[in-house]
Amino acid sequence: MELIYSIHSARLRFLEANSLLEAGTTKYTGLDRVGAGTTKVGTTMDRTTRGPERPTIQKRWFHPTNLKKFHDTGTQSSPLSAGLISSRYGVGPTWSVLSAQRQRYNSTDATQTTPATSGYILEPPSLPDVIDVSQTVNALGEPSLASMGLGNYTPSGLYQHGLEFLHVGVGMPWWEAILVSTILVRVLSIPLAVLSQRVTANSMNHKPKMDKLQEKLSEAKLNKNMEQYARANLQLTRFMKETNTNPLRSMMYPMLQMPIFLSVFIGLRKMAYYPVESMMDGGLWWFIDLTTSDPLFILPFLTSATLLLSIELGSDGVSSKTVGTNTKYVVRAIPIIMIPVMMYFPAGLNLYWLTSNLCGLAIASFLRQDRIRKMCKIPVKIIHPVSETEKKPFKQVMKDGWAQFKRKQKMKETANQTMADFKKAGTGPLTKTYAADPTLSKRKQLAKIDLKKSEIGPLTKTYATDPTSKKKVTKSLH
Repeated sequence: MELIYSIHSARLRFLEANSLLEAGTTKYTGLDRVGAGTTKVGTTMDRTTRGPERPTIQKRWFHPTNLKKFHDTGTQSSPLSAGLISSRYGVGPTWSVLSAQRQRYNSTDATQTTPATSGYILEPPSLPDVIDVSQTVNALGEPSLASMGLGNYTPSGLYQHGLEFLHVGVGMPWWEAILVSTILVRVLSIPLAVLSQRVTANSMNHKPKMDKLQEKLSEAKLNKNMEQYARANLQLTRFMKETNTNPLRSMMYPMLQMPIFLSVFIGLRKMAYYPVESMMDGGLWWFIDLTTSDPLFILPFLTSATLLLSIELGSDGVSSKTVGTNTKYVVRAIPIIMIPVMMYFPAGLNLYWLTSNLCGLAIASFLRQDRIRKMCKIPVKIIHPVSETEKKPFKQVMKDGWAQFKRKQKMKETANQTMADFKKAGTGPLTKTYAADPTLSKRKQLAKIDLKKSEIGPLTKTYATDPTSKKKVTKSLH
């Protein structure tokens, strides 16, 4: 279509130029090729003038003989339209670039035509590669945990896989998935809770006698009475073996539960800090965003309160009743110290911890029933009278503990000094010794020696038999 339009336009312009030629007002000297795509038009008029006066144009129809006279296609490289445009009225001797056409060289044959460029119609573009989104998007249209680098085969990654299954496969919101997974983990750990209750009940039943043996052992150690210390240590070891009690066994359940807690803690922390975008609106009530901290700080305080209650009741294997008096206050202070830390935890972590504490309290109350304790072979607790040490107030307990600590520290310093003097005496030069203090006067030295003799007492004569007896002692000849 463009080619037809160009030919039609050139024909019309040629008719106008032919009319001007017939009028005889302008003399054309011909068209000279200057370069590719340019045409130079020569006229007889002065180049400084703007152009001749408008002549009278006589209409004349196009005749084929004038076409060859005006433009020789065999010797000219410029297209016909170039000459026609440049010969229009009012266009002076100028050089004009008509269009971005391919350069045409002189042809020897006027009838030769340029073939159409191959590939003028572009090939249709190839379809893009099909992207498998099954590895990056889950069934809910959300980014999968695997695409975020989460959900590997570590303990925390396996927990993340379980949460994703409850959220995507079952269709639970994130807060419900956290609750259900926590309850399942707690239910699976009931056998460990039963074992912990057995150990705790056995330790409570033999606690008074064990406390007395431990007190004897510590007293012998402070007095540096090695014989008494060895005797007390042997008694304590035999007692623990006979009663099957061991303070380390009571810590077994918390130690076994710690890896589970850390796996869940790390898994939820990574999901919250990444963050998983669907968890930003996966909460409920006032904590809609599970990836940020609780805005009202209700969850941290509830978590701390349930943790303190769990310690008092011994639901997690650590009870304030099974530890010493000094340790009891330290254990009770842990939940209070943790409040400022838990205030900056993500809401998902606090939700898990709170649910875990509530499940522990429910399991502990379930195991307190007599029928359940009998079925699980948990010993019956013996109620002992309160000892004198437990009746002491907290202030007195702290004073006694500080005094005992200072006493131990002083004894340790004395032992270190004695050992240093012993090494110095064995490796250093001999030192001159005196029977009395040389810094004192002679009179004071004699008085000090007499005082020592009086303390020791005079030497007494000893006999093989009683000299006051009247019986004669006969020596055997055998």
